Amino acid sequence: MTNTQDVPFGAHTPATIIQLFANAFHIAPENNLLWLKGIYQDRKKGSYQGYYYDRLQDVQANQIITIRVPERIKHMLTAGQQYVFKGSLYTTSRPDGVLEPVFLVAELVTTVALPPDILNADSLMTRKREQGVKDVDALLLGKLRQGQTPRLALIYGVTSIVKEDVMTALGQAQRRYQIDETRIDILREDEIRAALFNLDGAGYDVIGLVRGGGRGQELFDHPSVARIAVELRTPLITAMGHAQEVSLLERLADKYLPTPTALGTYLAQLVDSVSAPVGSKTVAGVPDRASVERQLAWMRFLLLAMAALIVILLLTR
Repeated sequence: MTNTQDVPFGAHTPATIIQLFANAFHIAPENNLLWLKGIYQDRKKGSYQGYYYDRLQDVQANQIITIRVPERIKHMLTAGQQYVFKGSLYTTSRPDGVLEPVFLVAELVTTVALPPDILNADSLMTRKREQGVKDVDALLLGKLRQGQTPRLALIYGVTSIVKEDVMTALGQAQRRYQIDETRIDILREDEIRAALFNLDGAGYDVIGLVRGGGRGQELFDHPSVARIAVELRTPLITAMGHAQEVSLLERLADKYLPTPTALGTYLAQLVDSVSAPVGSKTVAGVPDRASVERQLAWMRFLLLAMAALIVILLLTR
């Protein structure tokens, strides 16, 4: 074993190696300006030192690059529109050590019309509103109240450990469900779509897409991936955790839960609401039958009291 005194002065650390690698891919503006074309995505975040960190998506693929947009150009951009920018490329290291290319926008060159068949977030949201959101709460509660066992298909990453978070939060209530799991490479669009379509035809009551945080979250902002939520016949729950912002797929899902733990808690609360005594609180935003009956009885009492008060006032005039 080498003595620590023999370690050369200035030996690199993982952080300095990553910085060296990032610097190697830096293209300074004075050396080479680049033209970049793509569909603009507004992250709706505040500015940082006069710049906005938004995204640009390839019109033909699912690749997305972060763009650093000056304040003077930001107000000229519309989300979902395709633009050509002039600028320079540099590489930054995120806090988790992942290298990320960033395009520094210097000039808005022109606007480019999108192909007529291109998918975008607005068109998908419109389609979802026209279809209507499937009522996951009512579906699961209805089956539980009838003594049936809801069938759930949960999709996890191949090496994901968040299943334990779901099951721990679910606790003993998991006996009231039939829960099957499917493992896929959750960073590949083809595997996500294949798994969801296969499960859609397998007779499940609900399909859940479950993952923790980490890289690859931007994949679920791609319209070509997110559109699966519009195409499925089976209700879709997302519980994808630790994201700094809600992805397009999550906004299109029939039920959005912020974390895998929240999914387990939600399912457990549904079971609790079915067996809860009169006087219990509503669960998951859906009132139980006893709560509804109490509300109706209170309304009837108020109406009778108002009628009696009116009669008294008329008699005493």
